[in-house]
Amino acid sequence: MMLLIINDLYFFDICSLYLIVYFKETMLTVSCREVGMDCDYVCKGETEEEIMKTAEEHAIRDHGYKPEDLMTPELREKIRSHIKRS
Repeated sequence: MMLLIINDLYFFDICSLYLIVYFKETMLTVSCREVGMDCDYVCKGETEEEIMKTAEEHAIRDHGYKPEDLMTPELREKIRSHIKRS
């Protein structure tokens, strides 16, 4: 039996027919420290939107930011540039 992985889809070769047997979930992460804060918090999510929402909630709750001071285009791009897939 042969295992083939294409774009995070796992296939087993059975008589030359490929059957999808598993879709690998990808978790996105970004650490507060990587974005420039002295903080070890790591935002996790399945989508970029989840990461942005989690990052905003964390900044308000743990760093004292006000909602109107957050998620400027510059900050969104800075966070986006540090997002990693795991």
